Amino acid sequence: MGTILEALKGVTSYPVPRRVFNKIAVIRGLDLEAGATAAVLSSAAYSLAEADVLLWTSDAPDMTEAGTSFKLSDKQRAAMKAQANAVLSPSTVEVVTFGYKGENL
Repeated sequence: MGTILEALKGVTSYPVPRRVFNKIAVIRGLDLEAGATAAVLSSAAYSLAEADVLLWTSDAPDMTEAGTSFKLSDKQRAAMKAQANAVLSPSTVEVVTFGYKGENL
């Protein structure tokens, strides 16, 4: 069993800085050093953290580190954003319409 940090690093092969994971963990209420149990990995907080990592990565610049290039195509970036937004945006929002219904309300 790995840690939550290791699980979040596995979301993308892009080298996301540790400070980004730290910020996401604070915002989502996760302990990066805690075990990545089935309960944690299926929690809403972890799903939101994964979406945060994807969203950050989708805006990250192309780079080369230690001879390895990290380059994302526009299609990959759009897919990451779409996947992140599917989690971050409420999918079932009830729309309530108010309006005039006549004399007898």
